Order: sequence, then C-alpha cells, then structure tokens
Amino acid sequence: MSDVLESSADRTTNRSEGSGVPPASSLHPGREWLSYALLLLFIALAFARGIYGLGSQSLWWDESLSLQRASYDLPLILSNEIVLTDTTRQLITFDNHPPLYFLLLHFMVKLAGQTEFALRFPSLAFSVLTVPLLYALGKCLCDRRVGLLAALFGAISPLYLWYSHEARMYTMLTFLGLLSFYTLLRMLRPEPSVLGPCTCRPWSFGTCPGRQVQGPRTKGPGQVPEDQGPVEVKVRPPYLSHPRCPRRR
Repeated sequence: MSDVLESSADRTTNRSEGSGVPPASSLHPGREWLSYALLLLFIALAFARGIYGLGSQSLWWDESLSLQRASYDLPLILSNEIVLTDTTRQLITFDNHPPLYFLLLHFMVKLAGQTEFALRFPSLAFSVLTVPLLYALGKCLCDRRVGLLAALFGAISPLYLWYSHEARMYTMLTFLGLLSFYTLLRMLRPEPSVLGPCTCRPWSFGTCPGRQVQGPRTKGPGQVPEDQGPVEVKVRPPYLSHPRCPRRR
C-alpha cells in the first residue's frame, strides 16, 4: 500500500513540475511591480543619456551616405545603389548594407527633415528599445534579477551610447538580433505574455517538450530494477550550468 501511495505521489509531483506552473510561494506581486519600476527607470536613463547632445555634432562621412540613401526614392533604395557625382560625371556603386534601415530613415526625413537630430533619432530609439529586451532575455533565461542587471548594463553602456549618436544601422542590428533570439526562446517554450514569465528553463534545452524514454527504475542500490513505464529525462547542458541559473524566481 505504501508503495502505491509513493508512486502516485511521484506521478503527481512530476505532473506539477512538467506543467510549467510556478508554485504559489514563488509569486511575489510586490517584487514584480518593483522590477517593472526599475525597468522603467533604466529605460528613462538610457533615453536621457542618448537624447543629450544628439544633434550637437555634425554629420561624418558614413552618416552622409545614410542621408544620401534616405533621400532617394523607394525603388532606388531597394536596389542598394549609391550614385556618386562631382557634377560632371557619375559613378554608380552598391552598398553592402540591406535597405531596411534606409527605408525607415527615408520616412523619418520626410516627417522631421534632414537635421542631425532627426537622422540620429532612429538609432537612439533602437538603443533604448534594447534595454527592455535585455530584461526580457535575462528573465527568460534566469530570473528577474539577472534581467534587471542586463537592462542596467544596457542603459549605462558607453558602446550603446556611442552608436545611438550615429545615423547608421548598428543599433537596429543589435535590437533585431536580440529580438530574433528572444523569439526563438518563446517559440521553444511559448507562454502568452509580453515580457514574461518565460518557461524556457535552462535545463530543458537538451530535450523536446514532453519527451519520454523507456528505462528501469530502482528503489536503492543492490535492488533489482523494475520496469514501471516511461521515465522523463531532463538534460542540462554544461553551458547553462551557472549557479545563478538553476531555476527562475
């Protein structure tokens, strides 16, 4: 009878662990609101650092190429051609960068003009949007504290500040790269929420969701194994074995 009770308790525990529903003791609404308040503070800090002196410097060579491509019509932007001229002859060359950023800059120029501030504002916007995305990634992979730390590093990063003051596509590339990685994580472990909680546990990347294998179970050393049906196996790869990421909080 005791064996039957133990086996049923084990099945109940495994079912609750595999359901992805956190226990009631891990839900702290006060901490959630504090995390979101700190995140808003980091976003405001990144925006304030970036907006200061955004249009104070004149355009340099690469930024002038961005302005030139943004001033073309849409078919010429999509062709990736750059027409260089000295009023006597023309030289057509091809840009290696994809046209998405220049399409956005094209409409930004039409709305706000060709000032240095208007040309660099999209770079600042992508740099600021990277901060909550870093929080979402850190929370998805580890916990809220790791997400807040990643967002803080993104808000005070001198590298992000430098490239947010350039009318180039580098901050957009960073944002889209992080967004694609985050989207991949959410596809692996989907959950209907915006910034979390995310159920992509670090130890679940070695197996598919719900994957089971046949194997024997033993009650102790020296005993004969008994086949009790499928056993769920969780594999934790070594690159995600940091002691700070054993479970989400």
